[in-house]
Amino acid sequence: MKSITKTRPVRDAVHKLIRRKPKQARGQLRVDEILDAAERLTLTTSWDKLSTNHIAKEAGIPIGSLYQFFSNKHAIAHALVERYIAGLEEAFAALPKNIETMSPAELVNALFDSLFVVTQKHNGFHAMLMVASEESEMGRVSAPIRELLRGNIERMLAVRAPWMSPEERKVHALVSHVSNRAIFSQAISLNSQGDKATAQRLLQQARVMQISYYDHLLHDHEAATS
Repeated sequence: MKSITKTRPVRDAVHKLIRRKPKQARGQLRVDEILDAAERLTLTTSWDKLSTNHIAKEAGIPIGSLYQFFSNKHAIAHALVERYIAGLEEAFAALPKNIETMSPAELVNALFDSLFVVTQKHNGFHAMLMVASEESEMGRVSAPIRELLRGNIERMLAVRAPWMSPEERKVHALVSHVSNRAIFSQAISLNSQGDKATAQRLLQQARVMQISYYDHLLHDHEAATS
């Protein structure tokens, strides 16, 4: 399933903020090290409290090496968002093609499993995007990711439940996003405190809640049209 969200503005912002685009493998490796370090730090420290010095130290490089590629922390944030968007687009493209015949459980599990692939590859994804306030710097920078997530849920609903109006699809996608965001935020907090078992149970319950929610919507429609 193709993404319905235009991400070019994010990439344009990165290109404007980045000081030097890596042209060789060595340069790209250094950029990846910087982004990986920023991700790791977000697991224990809020983005607002991080500095380029923190990120350079975590990456094990001189601050001057960081500034060769990124002019400031804002540029790093944009680069991380572009990284996550690329991962999400790839995950959504790999979703099953038979969405119109999938049960609510199959639909929700396919979506969660796709997102799980991204979060496994990028540990800082949830911490940055689920915990960060939408009014914060990271919340504003990461707005295209929220649009991508909601937009793809709307697209899936358009295929699986074509009787829904665009307004209904938008509301249901927003409900999914807001409820999952709250649960994921709590799960991240528990995980950082060492209570991984409870964090995993919370994430599993998020699936159950979403399945029940969409199962109810589909059954209501079937009952009304039978």
